[in-house]
Amino acid sequence: MLLFTILFTAFLALTNAGTCDEAVPVTAFPYSVKGVLNSALADSTYVDKSGATVTVKAIWYKVTVTEDTTAWVSTCHPSTTVNTKIISYGACSESTATNYLDENDDFENCGTKSRIAIKFTKNKAQFVGVFSPDGTEGNYMIVFESYTQTNINCMAATPVTLPVVVEGTTANGEEVTLSCTPYSGRKGLWYSFKGTGEAVVVDNCGSNIPFDIQLIILEGNAVGDCSSIDCYANNDGGCPDNTYSARVYFKTVVNQNYLVFITSYFLDEGSFQVNLRTISQAIPTICEQAVTLSSFPVTRSAQFNASWTKTVDSCTEEAEKHYAAYFVFKGLGANMVMHTCRSASGKTRIEVLNNCEESMCVVSSTVTCGDQAYLELMAKNGQEYFIRVVCLSDVCDTTFTIGYSSMSKHDMCQDAMLVTASTTQSVLAETLDTCTHGCSYTSTEGKGLWYKFIGTTALPNKAGYNILTSDAQGMSINKIEVYQECDTYVCTAQQVGNVVIGIEESAYAFADIGTSESMHVQIVVEDKVQHDTCANAKNIQIPFSTLDWNLGASTSKNLFCSKTESEGTWYTFSVESRATLFVSTCTQTLLYPSYLAVGSGSCSEMLCMGEADPSLIGCMSGGTALLSVAPQNKYYVFVGSQNTNVYGQFNLKMYTNDPPESSKCNNAIVLNMKEKFIRLTTYNRYSYRTYVKFLDGKSREVRGTYFVINEGYSGKVLFMTCATGTTIPSFISTHNACRGNIQSNYSFPSDIVSSKYADYQSNVCGNMGSKLQVDVDGLNPTLVFVAGYNTDDYGFIDVEILLRVTPLPTTSSSEPVESSSHPSQSSEAHSSNTSDSDEDNNGLSGGQIAGIVIGVIIFVAVSALLIGVVVFVVIKATNAAKYQALD
Repeated sequence: MLLFTILFTAFLALTNAGTCDEAVPVTAFPYSVKGVLNSALADSTYVDKSGATVTVKAIWYKVTVTEDTTAWVSTCHPSTTVNTKIISYGACSESTATNYLDENDDFENCGTKSRIAIKFTKNKAQFVGVFSPDGTEGNYMIVFESYTQTNINCMAATPVTLPVVVEGTTANGEEVTLSCTPYSGRKGLWYSFKGTGEAVVVDNCGSNIPFDIQLIILEGNAVGDCSSIDCYANNDGGCPDNTYSARVYFKTVVNQNYLVFITSYFLDEGSFQVNLRTISQAIPTICEQAVTLSSFPVTRSAQFNASWTKTVDSCTEEAEKHYAAYFVFKGLGANMVMHTCRSASGKTRIEVLNNCEESMCVVSSTVTCGDQAYLELMAKNGQEYFIRVVCLSDVCDTTFTIGYSSMSKHDMCQDAMLVTASTTQSVLAETLDTCTHGCSYTSTEGKGLWYKFIGTTALPNKAGYNILTSDAQGMSINKIEVYQECDTYVCTAQQVGNVVIGIEESAYAFADIGTSESMHVQIVVEDKVQHDTCANAKNIQIPFSTLDWNLGASTSKNLFCSKTESEGTWYTFSVESRATLFVSTCTQTLLYPSYLAVGSGSCSEMLCMGEADPSLIGCMSGGTALLSVAPQNKYYVFVGSQNTNVYGQFNLKMYTNDPPESSKCNNAIVLNMKEKFIRLTTYNRYSYRTYVKFLDGKSREVRGTYFVINEGYSGKVLFMTCATGTTIPSFISTHNACRGNIQSNYSFPSDIVSSKYADYQSNVCGNMGSKLQVDVDGLNPTLVFVAGYNTDDYGFIDVEILLRVTPLPTTSSSEPVESSSHPSQSSEAHSSNTSDSDEDNNGLSGGQIAGIVIGVIIFVAVSALLIGVVVFVVIKATNAAKYQALD
């Protein structure tokens, strides 16, 4: 069948498409158009995925199609000369794009241009915006091109040959439930390949995607919807510095079939680009396939595990076998430095061999940075060297770096490393040469690392470079000096552990290793602070815990306590009852000298309630404030610096000493079943006590928070405590019933139905977190308890709740009512010496409920009968009067 398409291409000013209600109409694909992004465009607003309203200079397109269509929307074209971002929305209300669908900024292999797969629905308008995220001006071309995805189930998986890059969208695909998915209804795309006996890596590390991807591997041929096949391997993380991307390794068997399912962990819809390759194509596991290194420095990362091939050690007396990766380079008569000091876990060694046949040891690493390896080698001109990076543990998350000595160390100001992005480095003192540095016109000799920064105005959304240093024990004791140029001995800043260089500032920074044997340097490119004024204060709920910074914050003047001005951040909150509030930036790891003040009132008229006391024992920086708070008042917290123009990170913690009512099962938090995602911070030090009988038969006292999943909705509810705000080992359990004691405020939940706890060995959710899926049928409420795992575990728990539920069918058109019922009273409470009069029976027995229901039915029936009699009498009397009047 011959398909006719029309390609519309024109160069348009499009100044009238600056808001979504003036969007350029698009009704057929393919479609392409050129445009210009500049300051002459009208301001455009959209509501981002976090709910914040964002203003940009954008051009909008209104897409309406006559059939359901998936299309690639892309600015990856030679005509595009500007950094672009594409956003997709389902509605436009009062010139603001709402109902967020998807976005892309800097698509992989497309530079700063963007590409996104969007599913367009028949006869439903959808809005696509394009703008420059850094505010630069220039030309672009946007192309809409439809495509059909056939690999929507495992039986239709697309066969591929490795290495390959696949792309698509999770919006397509048939729903399927697998053994490694936390809830049902996953959509995604399927691919298949034959094993070669080599280990394989599937990943999208480095992709700039706005959703949490999950990569799932099945071993075997497709059967039905493949729900009967156990997951062979899967991961929804594993990439450095990216919480959304994923990477999974697995070993293959020759000619065995493998299915790859690419989906979203949280059921989101969005575009992806995923690499499939053997580890020998990524990082080789045998010497004969060693990767040739021709330019330096080079860094490679990999996770060694059972999927790797073990090879024989060459530089030890015992010919043991270990997992290893191989590289080869040709010497140029220069000194080379290679190390694994930036590795995340495991123990490593570096061996240098003469060739693969003899595998004779040239040299082996002897200097170590913790459990990792460091080696210097004078590489003779023209000679080949084979490098074997060895994992000495069962599992290693290894990062290997090699470079010329001067480039690797940059221990002289003249050799300073130019910083343009976030980076992390580790170094040993004995590997550095002595340099001259110093402040206040006084020079001194020492060792350290030098960095160079070039100021720019092209990144308006970035605040600057946050430099953090620490020793081998993680203590921030290393000094950082900032200079305008080399050999001046005049510092523009000097601070221990942390210093900030503005994005428009050109400078040199020296990280002094001091008396430490080793040093870890982390440089983070930070975004601008949005809550640096009272008017833009971040609205929070108590308890609250955050790691924040004042990097790039504006100066707040006329402050309300003793300090008159400082660069800092603002927070605002209110409370429901009188309480004593504890506010602190006290920490033993961050040396930023923070200033803390709490006020009450409004931004125009603020009353000082208290300031931090920086003299607490064990508080290396920051301080605490203790004050009384009351309802109906609005409070503000300001965190700045004790010194002018000093920036850094701080850890802000806030909680009251009042026991939270939700720590009693009869006052459990009732979940809003219409929400998709709920997150809240809990603090359990002052929580009421709960007596739980654990699955091992032992009972113990713990403290936590109760939640109720009400009846009327069926599906899955996922509870997670994996976030970084969780500071204690956590435990999640479900129960059918609970009762409490009025005098002691103890809660006694019934036996555990299901539970998960922080598992240090599996590390499935961090050392402190746990994850539990709750299946609900909608017929009975479910009680969920989130607590510290041990009796003396006190601290913060970040609770994230993902709801994938649907209302139960009803006879009327109304939705299920959000009731506040709780699970019934349990007769299995572990309180042998508590009388019935002392118990807070928060739940009714089956007989009591039945009696109440029958009584209500009888009452309604009698009332209806009486009302009917009265109405009948009135109508009869009225009609009689009418008849009399007619007579």
